[in-house]
Amino acid sequence: MKKIILLTAATLLSLNAHAATTVKKSVILNASKNTGNANVAIGKGNVASTGSINLKGSTIKKSVVLNASKNTGNANVAIGKGNVASTGSITAKNANIKKSVILNASKNTGNANVAIGKGNTASTGSINMKNARVSKSVVLNASKNTGNANVAIGKGNTASTGSITME
Repeated sequence: MKKIILLTAATLLSLNAHAATTVKKSVILNASKNTGNANVAIGKGNVASTGSINLKGSTIKKSVVLNASKNTGNANVAIGKGNVASTGSITAKNANIKKSVILNASKNTGNANVAIGKGNTASTGSINMKNARVSKSVVLNASKNTGNANVAIGKGNTASTGSITME
């Protein structure tokens, strides 16, 4: 029985679990502190994020995913089809989550996220699940958000602060 603990405490960090990632009986913890950073993703399927956890196409079983990042004055811009711009958020796209806890306890002040294009997401302190399968799990957003701006321009986009969005 292997147990994996991922800890992040960098100046600028987001955890991106890529397709076909499987996490079992583990803890994923983002405790990064991010101030005054800028990320730009231009093109199809890109991600621009600060202090976020992105689980795309992942399988999470009997695990805890915790975002406890602190983010101040960051900017993320994603331009193109299917992109994500996020600060202090948890994004699960096409993920399979079973018997797990997903907790966002990030603290976000004065951040800006902009997603321009079809199907994009701009979020601060949010949990966004798109085409995710969640069973026997707890999804909790306890983020603290002050003075943030999120803009989503285009068809089917989402702009959110301190929210849980399930599509």
